[in-house]
Amino acid sequence: MATEAVLTAVVSRAVQTAELVDDECLFDRDDLAAVLRYCDTAWNSDAVLAAVDTVLQQCVQDLDAAGARAAGVLRARIVRATARRQLPVENIQGDIGAGRGAPPDVP
Repeated sequence: MATEAVLTAVVSRAVQTAELVDDECLFDRDDLAAVLRYCDTAWNSDAVLAAVDTVLQQCVQDLDAAGARAAGVLRARIVRATARRQLPVENIQGDIGAGRGAPPDVP
């Protein structure tokens, strides 16, 4: 996994090169692909989203409205591109669940 500094740099580049056209935010294809390349696992996706939040916070502090908008759109695209699905699982006893632990009524 890449370091926080590397992820922040990749995300920052994608935000800086984004073009805001009317109501759309257009990302450079290579820059967007570089960001999504790091989202290969749920753990890595969370790290990338943390880097997006860092860049978004920096844009807000710098009063960079375009950068803040681009970072928000990038965050939404990452969430959509890395959808998480919980699969129902069955244990040896035949209990079916989604891996979220015991139901609240079980001691």
